[in-house]
Amino acid sequence: MMIGRLAAFGLTIALGPGHPAHAVEALFQPPPGCTLEVTVQNMGCTVEQIYRCAGDKTPGSYRQVFSRDGWISLAHMDAETRWLKNSFRDGTRDVLVDDSPDHASVSTLLATGTDEFDFYIELDSGDVIRYAGRDELTGETATIDGVKLERTRFSMTVWTPGKELLWSHSGTQYVSREMRMFFAGQEQIKAFDGKVIERSDRRPMRFDFPESKGFGSVVPQYDCDSPMVLHVDRKSRNARS
Repeated sequence: MMIGRLAAFGLTIALGPGHPAHAVEALFQPPPGCTLEVTVQNMGCTVEQIYRCAGDKTPGSYRQVFSRDGWISLAHMDAETRWLKNSFRDGTRDVLVDDSPDHASVSTLLATGTDEFDFYIELDSGDVIRYAGRDELTGETATIDGVKLERTRFSMTVWTPGKELLWSHSGTQYVSREMRMFFAGQEQIKAFDGKVIERSDRRPMRFDFPESKGFGSVVPQYDCDSPMVLHVDRKSRNARS
């Protein structure tokens, strides 16, 4: 049953006052002990649920992304925006390797304007891949739906354990000093031969906080008629946002 499947993915069915029985919407409910903080509607027909859990040993946040077809990914990040664990709809997971040369740090970026990183992600297959690159503030700011953001520019290269180039990822994103979080922007991924294999625009368009009507909605609202296809694979899974 659909209701059963929705409940399995942390959703509940809400019925607005005065609406007929068929006019229902799935609302996100975080796991027990966790609190949903904001729902972010993005370009590219995705919506994110950002929540925190009081019992976590490592303070940070969770971000679960939904498309019109259901949930896509769930990322657990620490206070420095390191990707501790990523889970995906196909059942696979990635985890951060603690013993990495240079972990990403949003504190360094916000304090100095740049942050270089070089770290490893272990796939559920047991393979370990390397991410190396840098984030930098461009000096530009943007206020989106009342939320002040700073624009960033980033580039990273992804390598196999044998130092074979897999792909490169670059573009612009946004960072919030108040929330200490990255948000996606206009980005591209290139194959090892330099050919662009994916372009995306997932800029945040709306921030729904607890008092907002759209808080907890898992229905994307923006850019859903675009011919662009959202690819969910190893190339795009580990977005900084």
